[in-house]
Amino acid sequence: MKTIRLNDGTHVPAVGQGTWRMGEDRSLKKYEVAALQRGLDLGMTLIDTAEMYGQGGAEEVVGKAIKGRRDEVFLVSKVYPHNAGGYALLESCEESLRRLRTDYLDLYLLHWRGTFSFEQTIGGMEYLKSAGKIKRWGVSNLDVADMNELMACNGADGCAVNQVLYHLGSRGIEFDLLPWQRRQKMPVMGYSPLAQHGFLRQELLDSPALQQVAERHEATIFQILLAWSMRDGDVVTIPKAIGITHVEENARAAELVLSADDLSLLDSAFRRRNEAAARCRLGSTDNRITEALRDSSGGIFKVFLRASVALRLTVPSPTYPLCAVRTSLTYGRWWPYSFWLFWPPLRYCRRLN
Repeated sequence: MKTIRLNDGTHVPAVGQGTWRMGEDRSLKKYEVAALQRGLDLGMTLIDTAEMYGQGGAEEVVGKAIKGRRDEVFLVSKVYPHNAGGYALLESCEESLRRLRTDYLDLYLLHWRGTFSFEQTIGGMEYLKSAGKIKRWGVSNLDVADMNELMACNGADGCAVNQVLYHLGSRGIEFDLLPWQRRQKMPVMGYSPLAQHGFLRQELLDSPALQQVAERHEATIFQILLAWSMRDGDVVTIPKAIGITHVEENARAAELVLSADDLSLLDSAFRRRNEAAARCRLGSTDNRITEALRDSSGGIFKVFLRASVALRLTVPSPTYPLCAVRTSLTYGRWWPYSFWLFWPPLRYCRRLN
């Protein structure tokens, strides 16, 4: 298994295991546990979860999967922004540890920026670290402006990673955030490497370029997407799978090496999307929301987004609650991300200076 080096010298597998939406359906729990355990067998020993996923249900699934194997696992969890400071941070960490059936986390992340200041969050993280509750801390869904503000705080040099959206169809971080993190020697942890279910994932699956590269390597399109995300050796990718076959395919993706011709073909196929991202710089939070909108709203929002990008307009804030409502209707209930989509102080689409 390929590994990525963290800034403290620790090596973690380049392909980990995500758990978003695990723990939401009791009938699937045994399959989710089995999938995570099979991933551990195959060397995918980094498991990423969060107190938000399934309102703690995903952490409970992980806790059952790693029982008796804790020493094999690099365990990552994330704290809600409204819990990311003061006593709430300490309490949230303890609750996550209880659900995970462990006494420490290898990495604890701020899930996205909230009302607590970075100084408050860093102070709480460093306290947890000194108390032995966590070994490292990091952040998620922060853009370059956020990261610069974070790094100006005392103790910010302890930030191990920034976990953000990254896949072939969503490459906005390549224009500012990824180069910034490389200069800081801070690895990226990329979530949703196979894109979210919906319009965008189908667009990737239907791509002739991806199909051609997959055939060339006798691999699946999903494996090519994972190999692409790991191509430069400084991105940890965390796909989620609940099927044993899918887990095994994810593990084999770490062995694939894409050629210069492969990468050129994929870049050409997705050039229009990349040029749009270059014209419209979106923060990490915005990228996640934009993808959710595109996937859930389909063609209508696609037309709107392309027109906005072409005209360099600001994406109006009413689209965000619209996305929350639309996504809730799609999934048939008011799921946690719906609240989240209302919450962040969004940065919108900005013109380049």
